[in-house]
Amino acid sequence: MSNYETILFSNDSSYGGISFIANHIENSCTILMRSVRKDFDSMIKNKLIYNKNPKLCVNLLKKCKRIIVFGTISLDNISLSKYRNKEVILIITDTRFLKKNDSLNKSLINNSYIKVLIMPDLIPFINDKIKYKPYFQHINIDIEQPIQKYDELTFSHSPGLKYSSDLKGSKFIKKTLHDQKLIVIKNKTWSECIEIKKKTHIFIDQMIINNKFKYAGGIGKSGLESMLLKNILITSAPTLITEPFFENPPSINIKPNELRETIDSYSGDLEKIKITANKQFEWAKKYTSLNFVKNNILN
Repeated sequence: MSNYETILFSNDSSYGGISFIANHIENSCTILMRSVRKDFDSMIKNKLIYNKNPKLCVNLLKKCKRIIVFGTISLDNISLSKYRNKEVILIITDTRFLKKNDSLNKSLINNSYIKVLIMPDLIPFINDKIKYKPYFQHINIDIEQPIQKYDELTFSHSPGLKYSSDLKGSKFIKKTLHDQKLIVIKNKTWSECIEIKKKTHIFIDQMIINNKFKYAGGIGKSGLESMLLKNILITSAPTLITEPFFENPPSINIKPNELRETIDSYSGDLEKIKITANKQFEWAKKYTSLNFVKNNILN
């Protein structure tokens, strides 16, 4: 295998949208520590699984000019201090940043050569001394495809692998929407999830209650997908600030105890749903586009 200018490095292919962007970074190779999501793995054309070929992976990391690390969990498997002579970019998208907040902030302060991109819901937890840019991942969805919704108002929620741990507040969402048509998406491939969201009207990303890290929620990959599929996105979150880097997302950010009132305000008003969904769609179309996200990472 040849040497590459850029190495994309991640714990697995589920972090930070690596599977959607990897094929579009020129002269690059992706190194995954392990295979967890076969559907996301299959999207990446040029990849190595570190545990299967560690010597080659170490050699490629030594010889590359740029390393892009997806997810702070990936730092468990790479020592960035070895690569001070390279361009190093860290994309913070995961709850490991909350669990190890003090140590990770200290490390980034002491290693200011690392360029930091961070999901807006995690910005309140980053130290003021650290320079950063907000980050939303690219979503590889055909935005020109026809989208046909159910005739009946239908909600969806996609906890995926987090369903059993209730990290997204799935139990609360199910209880609150007990008398509504709600599809809880789990144990599905990514393509199957997309097909379900195409048909629903309102997507509830997460409703975070009593989080021990004082994390209130935000917009994850599923939320971005839902906007591109012309769902209204509702999530528990404070106002997500991305300006002046780019326009703040028009998601409906509420407290969990406001969920019922919020969904009732849309019940029976398909025109209101359509107007709000189209506004969110236009935002997501621009700020999750390949060109925008790629430029945000590399420049």
